[in-house]
Amino acid sequence: MSRGQMRIIEAFVACTLILLCHFFLSSSLNLVPRESGPELQSLARNLMEIMSGEENLRLIVMGESTSETLSELIKTVLPPGILYNVTIYSLASGEVLGSAFNILDGGYSGGASTSLEGVYTFSYPIVLEKETSIDVVLVIDRSGSMRDTIPGDEHDKMYYAKKAACNFIDNLNASRDRVGFVSFSTVSNVEVELTYDYDFVKMKIENLAPSGLTNIGDGIANATSLFDEGGRDEAIWAMILLSDGKANRPINEEYAREYALNKSRIAKEKGIRIYTIGLGAKEDIDEELLKEIQTEGYYYSPSAEDLERIYTAIAEDLIYEVKYDIVVIEVTLIKP
Repeated sequence: MSRGQMRIIEAFVACTLILLCHFFLSSSLNLVPRESGPELQSLARNLMEIMSGEENLRLIVMGESTSETLSELIKTVLPPGILYNVTIYSLASGEVLGSAFNILDGGYSGGASTSLEGVYTFSYPIVLEKETSIDVVLVIDRSGSMRDTIPGDEHDKMYYAKKAACNFIDNLNASRDRVGFVSFSTVSNVEVELTYDYDFVKMKIENLAPSGLTNIGDGIANATSLFDEGGRDEAIWAMILLSDGKANRPINEEYAREYALNKSRIAKEKGIRIYTIGLGAKEDIDEELLKEIQTEGYYYSPSAEDLERIYTAIAEDLIYEVKYDIVVIEVTLIKP
């Protein structure tokens, strides 16, 4: 099965989870009292409200909340003498995410009791760090216009492009993620193959010197070759392309544009995620081309100083996932 087909399946699963969220959210809280008075019901509701709070739910789902910490949280809500049994699980996977209880085996037959079940969607803005490794190639325009300064910026475009690219690398996990680097002007160069040596990549970025024209197609082709030659099957493959101009090599602008599109289609067929960034005045950029090339988003940076924010957004999109899940919290309280 190709990487592209896998991404289609992943998208289908995500959509299914979203639909399940909406289905179950319509009855998000169910109270089943058994010989309980208003006091016990109120305690159960207060406990449910605290556990389903954004921060506590995030800790539970991400596995950072142990049974001991759950028990401590519960004790801050319940008065002494109240027996409890709390279970939290994912309706999507069936996995138990956390549990805590002080009811002995066999339960407790006497006294009043109440049961409460809450169903909650777990999604953005709460994010989960992916365990998946990343192979990412930075494709940076080094044409002569990158030495120009945008009105209002203190330094030239290349200065900010270098700074933002290096900061992007610092957001990655050096024990898990690899970075490659391709530059392009009249011709394109593979500056660094995919590597864990972040310092070497940043050194090569800092050594860039603007000159020449704009060969976007060869930049994409060279980046794609790095995945062909050394991309890991288990990793996310991503390409981030930055340009401040219009494709005009090889041959002429019309041919160069179609050439870039063809190279991007090849990359997409291999399952490579493509982000594009347009830098500078809109009239100097072929935004339509950059939008057609991208698969994960086109970002426009009117000022070179905006680049750092854009690269950070892309890093977060790669490193984090919006997780759609349905989290069920079951609470049983007994008052002897």
